Amino acid sequence: MNLRIFIHNLFEPIYFVISKYYSRFTYQRYHEHFKNKITNKNVYIFGAGPSLDKFTLSKIENSVIIFINGSVEKLKKIKKNNQIFWTSSDVTKIYDFSSELPKNFKCIVTSSKYRGVFHIVLSNKRYLYFHPLPTIGLKKFNFLSLFSGKIPILYPKILATSVKRTEKIIHKNTVTLTGGTSMLFILVVISTMKPKSISIVGFDMGKIKKKLYASLKYYKNDIDNKKDRFHFSYTKIIYDKILITLKKKKIKFYNHSIFKLENSKKNFKLKF
Repeated sequence: MNLRIFIHNLFEPIYFVISKYYSRFTYQRYHEHFKNKITNKNVYIFGAGPSLDKFTLSKIENSVIIFINGSVEKLKKIKKNNQIFWTSSDVTKIYDFSSELPKNFKCIVTSSKYRGVFHIVLSNKRYLYFHPLPTIGLKKFNFLSLFSGKIPILYPKILATSVKRTEKIIHKNTVTLTGGTSMLFILVVISTMKPKSISIVGFDMGKIKKKLYASLKYYKNDIDNKKDRFHFSYTKIIYDKILITLKKKKIKFYNHSIFKLENSKKNFKLKF
């Protein structure tokens, strides 16, 4: 654990308080506004998987488009008659993109660490921020090889696979984090906003032609190119339960990814 992370961990209780109250503020300010732009609309959610390269972005019109993390590099290929959002649940991506996105860009986010709210507050974007529910655990540390041990750390709780109703993942301005991928988080959020349909692209859980990512500069040197990005079994369990919820709500769902997770019984690397 380096010094910067060690200090951030010590300040997590302070970030937690900021997160809690800031989420209330953004919920009151933006929730209905964003929801009105999504209700009864066709929603397209773009992940960063290789199938994003094969999807014709320019054909989408008068719809809602949500970019996850680095997929926002495709922004210029989107027609201006669409409503455009950005989303993430990854504190690293929030840090990387909070200053890169256009001014007043609409964002729907939560954070895998409470410190993520610090970058959001300082940003000039329009954030609908969901406060992650907390838990406490012991974290090992080794400070400059002088001090080591375990300290109690406050951090966001991860959703258990035993959850029965995904509707309860979101409650007003709070969320129980769905670990592994921001796709799960945004699917749950959008399902509460009554869209006409949801289509996802770039949600590829295996390698396609030895690639884990689309042709995006952000991921060019990412070490995750050498390994699968997500915990497959956890992601599939939560994803399948979200699809059940969408069906109950009569929200049409389409997966345009090359590899459709809902059709898979086990993890494997794709070869095309």
